[in-house]
Amino acid sequence: MKRIILFILAFIIPLYAQWSTEDVKKTILKMKECETFQDEGLVVLLDSTFVEILNSGASKKYRKEIFYINKPSGYQKIKNLKYQYDPLTGHVEVQLVRIYRKNGEIDTLSQDHIYDYFQPARMIYWGMKEIMIEPGFLKEGEALEVNTFREGFSYALLKEEDEKFAPPMRGHFYDIVEFWVDNPTVKKVYEVLTPLHKPLNYQFYNGEVNCRSYYLDSGIQYYFSKSSLFPFKREPNMTSISDVAPKLLMTTTKKWEEKSVWFYQVNEDFGSFQWNDDIKKKTEELLVNAKSEEDSLWILNHWVAHEIRYSGVSMGEGEGYTLHKGTEIFRDKIGVCKDKAGMLVTMLRAAGFESYAAMTMAGSRIEDIPVDQFNHSVTVVKSRRTGEYQLLDPTWVPFVRENWSSAEQQQNYLMGVPEGADLMITPVSPPENHYLKITGESFLQDDGSLKGKFRLEAEGQSDSRFRRYLMGYPEEKRNEFVVKSLVHMNPLIEITKIDFLNPYNIDEPMYMDVEYFIPEYAAIQGKFIFEPFVGRFPFSESNVNYFMRFDTGLDQRKYPFRISSSKQVVLNETIHIPADYSINKLPEFESIDNETVCFQSDWKKEDGCIKIKTELKMKKRIYEKQEYPSFKKALEGFKESIEAKLLVEGESK
Repeated sequence: MKRIILFILAFIIPLYAQWSTEDVKKTILKMKECETFQDEGLVVLLDSTFVEILNSGASKKYRKEIFYINKPSGYQKIKNLKYQYDPLTGHVEVQLVRIYRKNGEIDTLSQDHIYDYFQPARMIYWGMKEIMIEPGFLKEGEALEVNTFREGFSYALLKEEDEKFAPPMRGHFYDIVEFWVDNPTVKKVYEVLTPLHKPLNYQFYNGEVNCRSYYLDSGIQYYFSKSSLFPFKREPNMTSISDVAPKLLMTTTKKWEEKSVWFYQVNEDFGSFQWNDDIKKKTEELLVNAKSEEDSLWILNHWVAHEIRYSGVSMGEGEGYTLHKGTEIFRDKIGVCKDKAGMLVTMLRAAGFESYAAMTMAGSRIEDIPVDQFNHSVTVVKSRRTGEYQLLDPTWVPFVRENWSSAEQQQNYLMGVPEGADLMITPVSPPENHYLKITGESFLQDDGSLKGKFRLEAEGQSDSRFRRYLMGYPEEKRNEFVVKSLVHMNPLIEITKIDFLNPYNIDEPMYMDVEYFIPEYAAIQGKFIFEPFVGRFPFSESNVNYFMRFDTGLDQRKYPFRISSSKQVVLNETIHIPADYSINKLPEFESIDNETVCFQSDWKKEDGCIKIKTELKMKKRIYEKQEYPSFKKALEGFKESIEAKLLVEGESK
């Protein structure tokens, strides 16, 4: 019965151009018979967009949305509707807002309920605006229709006055259409009319869509629709929703190499990477003691990372895909990712390197169809020794000992190079590059107290996380971070020594030395019962080790998942037992070692001591769903090894 009603609902919803007020009323009546949405507060009866593509590649979009209040709670979701745009290269207009009252009357909303204002901003101030509609109170059984018109793009770009809303890549159109929804939707429609000489290259991902195309005298018309859409159910730690939810990608560009050459040329034409005497002088000053090519890259990358503050202000020409000129960024010492990337390209060229900008997508996958799926800009430089390109990212490496942040491994990118390039992906960084090693020695006293010391060493992404938390405290209070974490392990702990590397010194890996004393640590009732200290993983509760929060409660997963970076954790501890006590049974743990994870924890008796070595390796950042059982087993095994309450028993001789 539900399927039949859904089919009827979908069938009676006409195309965008054919919709009338009578159609809306009929659909509202049908909603009362539809059991499928009876528990939903708000139902979108229709979300329909019609796009007309012009010869320039610019587009005009007409969108119709109809919201139905199925329960009183549904009103809260549409009490204000917002539409964002950039006035430099886009325009949004609310053409019509109608309310279908329960008594059959239709009210047209006046402009007094429509507000156009600058968006609240933080760190990036590009003059973005948004329109907000406040329809007033709607009752159960009433509906709201909103018709909007949009032209242009969401990025500010170089422009000619007669082509204010032309796309960044002249003559080409692209769009990314999300077919996942926040509210249950009866039908979603997307129609495109393109000139005959601009056929679309399109692909639908993560599901199926009704699709058809046909030729008209005015061009090629494409029609995509999907019925009965419900909010996407997420999983903890899953990859970006755009990686797994239904979406439509379309473009008039045929291959990535075209986009690569365009990105290269548009920046060269603008003069983004031209340097002046001041930039040349500073570059030479920085490299005066450089001993190798790698040394030079590290110095320039980290100078830009630390000296160019991350904050975006509108500089007029040169927003979006066109990078601001290096001379401007060097003068103002401020910019966003593309400005940092462009500044580095400029200084590398001043130093004699062959360097270009690249585009990437931080946080989600780029599908293999040349649609602009980018939100981040980085730098590539060609090695003088090997001739191969190397990635650098001055945005993500402030106080990181890497040149390319491994938080960006398994991430797609496109280089803007003169010869053109295909879409590429960053490699997996071995977990050994991101080690966190804690090595300790402790002495159990006859009275049950514990005296010990440990050294923490970190590198790569483990290093950066640890030092950033230390940097979050004023210098005179950094010890508080250490004390806070160790008191969490045992409230009686007395820390007698703390020594660590200055977190602002990134010339060497982070280390920390701690000495401590804990009274009444072991319970004494004819035998000792206690827990290893280092074996319990100091700092495990803090954001330094965010992977400890990973939810392994699911038996299996539907979607890929991710952690912050590949990582290796090694815990080594030697525990000295009083001479008149013997060591009884030690715990055992099941090991696992494959291409994606490794866990092992060995506990041994040796010369009156207990020696513990626990190791966890997470060998990649992004995991496929079929790799979850191994990951779950390894992480749960590691947590079991550090959370076990009864670890050692020693009886008096």
